[in-house]
Amino acid sequence: MRNTVLLCVIVALVNFVGILLIGTFSIGQFIWISFLALQAYFLKNVAMNKVICLELWASFVVGLFWGQISNLIWYFFADSLSFFTLNLIDGGFLIFSLCAGALIFFQNKLPKYLPATFTGLTVTILLWGRPVPFVGQGLLGDRSLLAGIVIACFMYAYGLLLAYMMEFIYELALKRRQNKFK
Repeated sequence: MRNTVLLCVIVALVNFVGILLIGTFSIGQFIWISFLALQAYFLKNVAMNKVICLELWASFVVGLFWGQISNLIWYFFADSLSFFTLNLIDGGFLIFSLCAGALIFFQNKLPKYLPATFTGLTVTILLWGRPVPFVGQGLLGDRSLLAGIVIACFMYAYGLLLAYMMEFIYELALKRRQNKFK
């Protein structure tokens, strides 16, 4: 129980400091993307495994590009295709292709973490908006495509860094605590 409380305190402190640091910049409004990366810490406690963190980040970036393909479908065909047809192409064929690509073609290679890829796809939809992306409907407003991708990649990497810091500080605190009681 004490170790769990210690972990909660460390998670809160690291996130608080992280939010204070990034919140001073104009991209601070996108801090929520870094919380998506924290799933890695709590799902498998992989924060100290740099290879897995890199694979998660790469899978997220691939998801951002799948999201841009989705945006292009909506951007170019929203006026000419029915809502049903657009969703069949985007929500059916595109998602099937994403899953098949991750699970069949990229099995045991980069990118292989499908949840992180779906996270990238979801972040793309949130940042650029729907039903017609790129017209200021999303959270990015009038920022460019490149700026949005850079912001999303940076924030996800920032979240992985926060997870690494949490694990590092937690391990130090546990060692100090164990040495204190010896």
